[in-house]
Amino acid sequence: MAKKTRIISEFLRTDPKIRELLSKNRTQQQLLDKVRSLLPPPLDLHCLGLVHEEQRLLIYTDSSAWASRLRFFSKDLNTQLRQLGIGVEKITIRVMLGNNPKKTRRHTPRKLSRNNADLVRETAEAISDPDLSAALKRLSRHGGTDRS
Repeated sequence: MAKKTRIISEFLRTDPKIRELLSKNRTQQQLLDKVRSLLPPPLDLHCLGLVHEEQRLLIYTDSSAWASRLRFFSKDLNTQLRQLGIGVEKITIRVMLGNNPKKTRRHTPRKLSRNNADLVRETAEAISDPDLSAALKRLSRHGGTDRS
C-alpha cells in the first residue's frame, strides 16, 4: 500500500494540532511585540521570547544583566499590560541559555615576568608564616626562573 505524499503547506493547514500550535505561536509573538513596545530601548531588544499561560507571564532575555534590568520594570510592565486588558498576576524573568552563544576568547594563562617572579620570591623569603611563604614560592615559579 503506497502512501500518498502531501505538500507541507497542505499538512500545516489541515492538521488540527499544528494549526493550534501555529495559532498559539502567532498569539505569543503578538504579545511579545506588545511587551517590547512597552519597554524602553535598549531593553526591548533583549526580550527574546515569552510564554503566557493562565495568569503568568514568563519573559526570556539573553543575559542575566538584562534579566535584572527587566525585573526593575516588571511592576510597571504588569500595570501597563492590565490597562491593555491583558491579565497577568505574575511576571517571571528567565535567561535563555544557548540561544545565541557568544564567541569567547580562549583563556591564555598569564605568566609572571622574571622581575615580578623575583620580587614574589624575595617577599616569600622575608615572610615568617610558613604556609604563606610556601604559596608565594610556588607562585614565583610561574615566572621566568625557578630559583627556590
